[in-house]
Amino acid sequence: IIHSPPSMAAEGSATADNTLAEVTVTGSRIVRRDFVSPSPVVTVGSESLEQSGTQAVEAVLNQLPQFVPSQTMFSAGDVQPSAFNNPGIVTLNLRGLGANRNLVLIDGRRAQPANALLVVDINSIPSAAIESVEIISGGASATYGADAMGGVTNFKMKRNFQGLSLNAQTMVTEEGGGQESTLSALLGGNFGDGRGNAMVGLSYTTREALYARDRKFTVNGWRDPNTPGGEALPFSQIDFGTTNRPDPAIFESIFGPRPGLANETVYVNPDGTLFLNSANSPGIGYTGPINDEFKILGPGTTNPGAVSANNLNQTLTTPLDRYSIFANARYDVNDNISAFLQANMSSMAVDTVLTYAPATSQWSASIPVDGREVPPELQALLDSRPNATAPYTLNRTLDFAGPRSSRNETDMYQVTAGIEGTFFDSSWRYETYFSHGRTTLLTLMDGFPGLQNYRAVVSAPDFGANLVSSVGPPLFFEKKCTTGLPIFQDFEPSQDCIDSISGNMKHGTEMEQDVVEGNITGDLINLPAGAVGSAFGA
Repeated sequence: IIHSPPSMAAEGSATADNTLAEVTVTGSRIVRRDFVSPSPVVTVGSESLEQSGTQAVEAVLNQLPQFVPSQTMFSAGDVQPSAFNNPGIVTLNLRGLGANRNLVLIDGRRAQPANALLVVDINSIPSAAIESVEIISGGASATYGADAMGGVTNFKMKRNFQGLSLNAQTMVTEEGGGQESTLSALLGGNFGDGRGNAMVGLSYTTREALYARDRKFTVNGWRDPNTPGGEALPFSQIDFGTTNRPDPAIFESIFGPRPGLANETVYVNPDGTLFLNSANSPGIGYTGPINDEFKILGPGTTNPGAVSANNLNQTLTTPLDRYSIFANARYDVNDNISAFLQANMSSMAVDTVLTYAPATSQWSASIPVDGREVPPELQALLDSRPNATAPYTLNRTLDFAGPRSSRNETDMYQVTAGIEGTFFDSSWRYETYFSHGRTTLLTLMDGFPGLQNYRAVVSAPDFGANLVSSVGPPLFFEKKCTTGLPIFQDFEPSQDCIDSISGNMKHGTEMEQDVVEGNITGDLINLPAGAVGSAFGA
């Protein structure tokens, strides 16, 4: 770590006659001369964040018993965006009541939300500018509203900063992989004869993906026959329906006499032969590979003897690239009025990866019997049906299209300006501010085939080989496929085939938030036990 020690002006220090300055404790809008809070407050200082070795603030907070991990950097398989879900964001969850029941504040004011649930992406808060984090875990809905039912997390940013601070940090896990690096700079100083202070901070953070295949405990699980796999079999599965079943004698000639053969669906081995993989006939006739991807389940599972597949594309942590700018300024107009300005901008890119797309069940395809080449054993079954020319149903996990993945690009900014002060040197204080923010998310989705496109290509002669097809207005979409799709043979399809079945999906979300707030606090009356404080706001 490279660090240039800054000069820091004291906040909330004792006055010359050793009396305590008045402070506002998170969870109450009433200013007090003590640190007693109506709700339990836990404070995490910047030293804890810096010494953690990671720029993932949620990783530090989730170690506290008040938090239940929600969306974190380990949520690497979330690829489905919506107005209520942003893949790749990081949220906090107090007491397990949900991320939208935990209010996130920056300096006591509402932060810019990431989606329609009004949750805040913690990635958008620059960790280099955080002075401390205050957590109320006892519920604070009486003060802040229903979204603070689980509690409040208040990020207190550095203030009255003077000097220059430069930091460079990099870390790598003990077993290797998942490297994370950060560069940050803070610059601040006073102006106006010491009546004002301004600070600006810049930071860049990058984090590499950590793959499951790089961890022994995951690979050992893949190789353990008593641990079920997490991926669907990437082999073609043929369903003959219920009213046009093949001759049971042909089934027996391939698999031998077995109970329940009349109702079986068949899978196609890489060599073109057929195998069964139901609960009644697990792994019967399988001739494919046994390796880290494929295994035969053991007696400790619910379907021993069945063929199972592992997800070799699984990631344990999401890769991240983040740029952020944070700035604030304060100026004392006179002894009773202070003006403040705060701005925060961030740009992030996070990648997430899921399993292969399943073209099964309601997403299956109907394949015509049109003379295309099929494996001999399958052809024998098709020919033995009462209606040998009827189409059959193809279920297939589309491994040749690559795993489903998303690249999530988020841009966020928030600007807050306001004034605060006291009324004529009395105990009555006021604060009013206006905040405007905007969040833009663009999700680029890959490995998500379009159902109609896939069905059109796979049902074409020779599974789309040499296909050229055009769609007129209003879409003007052209499908080309040189090699065809590898349904019964193992080969890499041409890129034009992949492009023809691709859904080419993008998802965009924009969220704007404007906040206007005013608060007045002060002592109503004095009683023998002390003053009766009050707070009014809108």
